[in-house]
Amino acid sequence: MQLVEGSLLTKDSVDNITQEIVIDPNTQSTMFPDGQDPIGQVILVGQMPARVIGVVKANSNGFGADQLNVYAPIPPSCAGCWGRTICARSPCG
Repeated sequence: MQLVEGSLLTKDSVDNITQEIVIDPNTQSTMFPDGQDPIGQVILVGQMPARVIGVVKANSNGFGADQLNVYAPIPPSCAGCWGRTICARSPCG
């Protein structure tokens, strides 16, 4: 994962299950079509408000290129819980 702007999730993010996320350019252009800087903005991931802390380079192998890719600090024990998510701008952002 190559960082474009902002910061990546840390071990502390995972350990504390922070409500921070890293997004890809497709998610950025979908959630912020007016070109607004996403860093610090809040979007909904499912029903969870999460603050965008970083944007990573698009996946170069084509996998998931047409999807909204959101990376959240989820401990391994909860990984299966996030199979289906929907992103939306949060009114509190």
